[in-house]
Amino acid sequence: MGISVARALVYATGIIGTGYGLMKFTVPNEEQMRQRLDPHLREEYDKVKARNQQQHQALMEHMKLAAQSDKPTWQSGAIPVRNDTPATTLLDNESKQQQ
Repeated sequence: MGISVARALVYATGIIGTGYGLMKFTVPNEEQMRQRLDPHLREEYDKVKARNQQQHQALMEHMKLAAQSDKPTWQSGAIPVRNDTPATTLLDNESKQQQ
């Protein structure tokens, strides 16, 4: 019984290791994916990423202020993040405003 368990562990380790190696070899990282994008899509990606970073920073500032307050987070003021509208809709609206 001990040999069959050991063999199963070796096979499982080999299968998992092979899967992980294939994933690392075949899946591009974020920078490689960005380089493959069309210039227009790359510009949209950069806008969305910058907007998300700004929203994250605003949320963190809000949470710091809420942590210093005695009130619960939901009573300490409006959370400055707009998650009600998909990013593509916001980009379309920004594009229309610029034109």
